[in-house]
Amino acid sequence: MTPEERHRIIAIARAPSLVLLGLVLLFGANLGLSFAALGRFNLVANLLIAAAMVALIALFFMELIRSSAIHRLAAVVGIFWLMFFFVLGFADYLTR
Repeated sequence: MTPEERHRIIAIARAPSLVLLGLVLLFGANLGLSFAALGRFNLVANLLIAAAMVALIALFFMELIRSSAIHRLAAVVGIFWLMFFFVLGFADYLTR
């Protein structure tokens, strides 16, 4: 294997490796915060960490960074409808 090929392989594997490392670090932060007594801030912090993890997965592993605008729009609309259905399901649960 030539040095150019080695550098090319390293360049290809760098982004997924960094994203995976970021996900593991965010998971560790989420796990650490679950044992901390922060009151109401604990829920907010864990939800923000979860949102960051979802953003990393969507942008890099689903390749939304390099996709066209229509694909990004479809992803945003899908997330909107998912949130909408969760709110309706939770509202149904609260009214019974």
